[in-house]
Amino acid sequence: MSEELAIKIENLEKTYPGRTAKEKIRALDGISLEVKRGEIFGFLGPNGAGKTTTIHTLMNFIFPTAGKAEIFGLPVTDPESRRRIGFLPELFNFDKFLKGKKLLEYMGSLAGLDRETVHSRGKEILGFLDLKQGFERKVKTFSKGMTQKMGLAQALLTDPDLLILDEPTSGMDPIAKARIKDFFLKLKDQGKTIFLSSHILSDVQKTADRVAIINQGRLIRVDTMEHLLKRPDETEIVFSLNPDRATKFETTWQLESMGENTYRASVYGKEKKARLIAELSGSGADIISLKPRSMELEEIFMQLVENGSEAD
Repeated sequence: MSEELAIKIENLEKTYPGRTAKEKIRALDGISLEVKRGEIFGFLGPNGAGKTTTIHTLMNFIFPTAGKAEIFGLPVTDPESRRRIGFLPELFNFDKFLKGKKLLEYMGSLAGLDRETVHSRGKEILGFLDLKQGFERKVKTFSKGMTQKMGLAQALLTDPDLLILDEPTSGMDPIAKARIKDFFLKLKDQGKTIFLSSHILSDVQKTADRVAIINQGRLIRVDTMEHLLKRPDETEIVFSLNPDRATKFETTWQLESMGENTYRASVYGKEKKARLIAELSGSGADIISLKPRSMELEEIFMQLVENGSEAD
């Protein structure tokens, strides 16, 4: 391949027994996708869509009914494929009577790290996550957000090339989420790959290079974030104009005031765009910006899931 892939999934299927011998529950229905090395990849879907089933297959916790998956070119059944992974499950429990450092020591020992390395790297990570006090505190004293940070710290402990994270910012406050977002971008700059499953779509929108949307076990869209959010037929025009002259535009073009004699209008199609620009020019308006209108990821997500669109 021309570019090394961090994750490759081909025609992945997973069925479970139903209530009767003949009934089958199809959790995954032929999913195929590729995650490039060094990108942040959002993996989205409603509850029960198959996200966790896919992640558990990648971690070799469960076996697919059909299809295959690879991590850095190795089959997920090969233990070597997991040496370069840091994993944070959606639901996890730590021994509540352990202090943070003992927990990290234990997790680090499973990965073959010595205590000195664990302490050095653990303190560095917890410091960045604003959880320095967690090193000497017992887990039972942690809040939900603090426990989540500790979970993220153990995933990062081995300095993995690939992070597989299921709801990593669950329970965190806005300040913590912002720090995590910056941290993810920093890791990307270091060449790390992040496979990010989350219901907090605003976080994914701010960090992901590409996203896959899954529903009812089927992949309905894979796209770059930039392309996914753009609406090429709709143009957003921002301009400044004397309020007295702007009045005639308000009803016809549904202007949105942005303050200080500045307005925004959205138009569909090339003809309407050209007509509005001509009218604005004739009225003495100064056009500040002209660009395709973008949508929020949540809006796109709802449309795709409700309409049941298939992947491009």
